Amino acid sequence: MQENNKARQQLFEELEERKHQEVEEALRASEGRYRLLFERNLDAYAFHKIIVDEHNKPIDYVFLEINENFEKFTGLKRDDVIGNRVTTIIPGIENAEPDLISLYGEVALNEGQKRFDLYFQPFEKWYNVSVYSPEKGYFVVLFEDITERKRISEELEQQVEKRTHELKESLEKLRKTQDQLIVQEKLASLGTITAGIAHEIKNPLNFINNYAELCEEFLLECEQKIDQQNNKIDLVCKKEIAESFENLKHSTKVISEHGKRIERIIRSMLLHSGGKKGEREPTDLNCLLHEYANLSYHGVRAQHFSFSAAIDNDFDDSIGLIDTIPQNLGQVFLNIFNNAFDALLKKLETRESKFIPKLWLVTKNFGEHVKIRIKDNGIGIPEDIASQIFLPFYTTKPPGQGTGLGLSISHEIIVQHGGKIQVNTKEGEYTEFIITLPKYC
Repeated sequence: MQENNKARQQLFEELEERKHQEVEEALRASEGRYRLLFERNLDAYAFHKIIVDEHNKPIDYVFLEINENFEKFTGLKRDDVIGNRVTTIIPGIENAEPDLISLYGEVALNEGQKRFDLYFQPFEKWYNVSVYSPEKGYFVVLFEDITERKRISEELEQQVEKRTHELKESLEKLRKTQDQLIVQEKLASLGTITAGIAHEIKNPLNFINNYAELCEEFLLECEQKIDQQNNKIDLVCKKEIAESFENLKHSTKVISEHGKRIERIIRSMLLHSGGKKGEREPTDLNCLLHEYANLSYHGVRAQHFSFSAAIDNDFDDSIGLIDTIPQNLGQVFLNIFNNAFDALLKKLETRESKFIPKLWLVTKNFGEHVKIRIKDNGIGIPEDIASQIFLPFYTTKPPGQGTGLGLSISHEIIVQHGGKIQVNTKEGEYTEFIITLPKYC
């Protein structure tokens, strides 16, 4: 009996020992797996204990554990770190990074966590840092070296800043160039106006001079007749005097009309060339269209003496006055007329003598808005180009003969007036611009 008890006791002890060995082997395997995971962590890892003073203020911390990447990222060796204070390992850290110990202490004492980028002055490197507290008084720091990433990022930022600065300079140069080209476009238009204005002023000036002479003759006749009759004027003489004065009134009216016409022409020229901002005013659309057609036509004839074209006007008199900036709208008409006559000239160079250049001007009243059609039977515009003619700097003319801004500016002016401009064209046959404008803005 006693021997049986001893055997059972021995068997129990052997089982307990075997169980204990298995537990230890499992713990060692678990610890090995943990150590392997710990060592293979791509981030640097350090486990610390915070040290506080008598007022519970963090003043230092001790290294309890680190991994291989900690050594790799910092250059510090495990044997020099474990069990030592950071102020001993990195002398002067409290001055170089005065807030770091306080930040780690806040996390450790409150069992919190933080994440931030840090430029660590003692190592002159950038780190992305994650810190958390597994239990009060202790904290773990995980960090990776992002110095190269920061360097690349800063270089990219510098390149972006430099490129942005260059783009701003280029944009400013482009704006200045555009302003210069706009001025050149206006000067080119002014040259056309100047060439045609002599012809336009010549005719009304002849009227003024001729009728001024007639007025002098009529007045002289009146004086002579009055002197001849002295105090006695019969009915016949009175009738003659009345007719003379009637002629005088008519002549004065003609002088006034043509004088005002000259004034309008000169004012348009000055406003167009001076770059002044015009103001909206009631404008006779038909008159404005007719005047600028004549300006452009005579400008072309001044350069091409043999050129002539038929201008067919079909104006709707019911339009009356519309609210526009006349000199700006006149610039639109001038650009279109110049292009039309240029197209007619080119067609004359390639067609037989039977070709008759022609320009059609049509206005139509639609109540709240008006429609203007300007059509020529010139060379037309190719279909693949027609959709681009309102783009800035796009021109079909040879180098040096156009800036590509005329129709772009015209489009902008029409839009500013609350209207729209379209083009219908067939290559080799015609081009027609259709402008729609509100009567009142």
